[in-house]
Amino acid sequence: MDKVFDTLNYKYTSSLFESSYMDSVYMLSTKDTTKGTAFVNPIQQAFKAETSTQFNADFTGSVIQADSELYDNAGNYDTTTYEFRAGENGNYSFDVSLEGLLTGISFPQEPRQAYIEMRVNGSSTGIPSVWYNLKGTANNTTKTFNANFANVNLQSGDGVKFYIYFEKASAYSEFLTINPQSYIQCYQSPLTQVGANVNLKGIFEEETSVLDWLNGVIQKFNLVIEPLADNPKILSVETFNDWVDKGSVVDWTDIVDRSVKFEIKHPMSGNPRKLYFSDEEDKDSSNQWSIENLGKIFGDKIYTSDSDLANGERRIGTFFAPTPMKYIDGTNDFIVPRIHTNKNGLKERFIFKPRLLHYLGLKNASGLRGKDRSGLFTQNEYYIQDETATIQTLNVYPVFHHVSDLPAVPSSKDLHFSNPNHWEYHQANVNARTYHDAFFDYWAFYVNELYDIDSRLLTCNIVLKPNSGKGGRP
Repeated sequence: MDKVFDTLNYKYTSSLFESSYMDSVYMLSTKDTTKGTAFVNPIQQAFKAETSTQFNADFTGSVIQADSELYDNAGNYDTTTYEFRAGENGNYSFDVSLEGLLTGISFPQEPRQAYIEMRVNGSSTGIPSVWYNLKGTANNTTKTFNANFANVNLQSGDGVKFYIYFEKASAYSEFLTINPQSYIQCYQSPLTQVGANVNLKGIFEEETSVLDWLNGVIQKFNLVIEPLADNPKILSVETFNDWVDKGSVVDWTDIVDRSVKFEIKHPMSGNPRKLYFSDEEDKDSSNQWSIENLGKIFGDKIYTSDSDLANGERRIGTFFAPTPMKYIDGTNDFIVPRIHTNKNGLKERFIFKPRLLHYLGLKNASGLRGKDRSGLFTQNEYYIQDETATIQTLNVYPVFHHVSDLPAVPSSKDLHFSNPNHWEYHQANVNARTYHDAFFDYWAFYVNELYDIDSRLLTCNIVLKPNSGKGGRP
């Protein structure tokens, strides 16, 4: 949304899109059937972080407290735990440079030493430390401690920390204080797509326009878009419900032109009797099963008025397709989008229509049992083939679902127009029922107001004077 309005040279304000809820809503799209993410430009996982305050090193090992980032391309360094977490498998190279002040030294020729240690997942096994002989160092001496850890093989998810040790001369109160602007950095690493720049055009088919996407969003959330009265370059983008709530009541009785006949009628006149809320049909096997066996698009909603004043039909919903969810065969709760076709019993990729899904975070594959390619039984892990045809072993998986919680709770939201009228493929094992679907949350109030038996539509002429309409909308 931000990128769209930036390209149009407009800004926007929105209760919906600026809410924490929308932070979990993602769009899944593709323009071809190839593996991988050709629309992402991979980046190095380089980072550099400095210490902002002094800290003392001791013989037990003090973590290097680099709490001020200078850069962090992939966002893999944590300034509160001082830990770097590898984003990909491969070799990483790190550089450490510390400036330390030695104090309390009364006998310089006494033995003392310092060393820098790298730990991976809490262990320094197999990684040589860098030692410094400090015998002969005078009191109040500032020294620089450099260490290079090159081509350390890490697995995705490995945590890396650096420590400084100071073993003072026995029986003396000596100190090694690390000064601010000491730093640690990763200067070489495998490329990663996490944190990389994304070419949004690369996830859409060539004929797709911004207006197509925007129209899909408007119809999904029943949006009202209008310029702010005091700044027409800023657009208010609100759901119909929020737009109404932000309005005000203004009495225009005295400015009605009573010399011209006005008309009062029911708003149903001229409106469709049947409203059909539905996402677009798509070719994946789960959607096709619903169409072929149930005679409906998954997640659709039909509203029919009992009044004879309304006539015809209107369809609401475009651009996005629904995403029925199902568990992986052989499991009960390993639930994923099943966006593929079935051809002669084989699952095949295809160019599918964009989907809206909630990201529910990472889930452990605990309890998952299966067999690897060798036929051996495995547990708590699964395998995927990446774009280079390499088999990757994973023990967590990202959960995406059209419902915002799994299992669903009373406040859970569904991005499809209807939830209760559709049996989820995994419902027998994991509940996905909620009344807060797109119709209930964004359209029900509008439809009930429009078709209510007591609603009336007034058509009249009004005479406006300066400020006569201030604070209200006609």
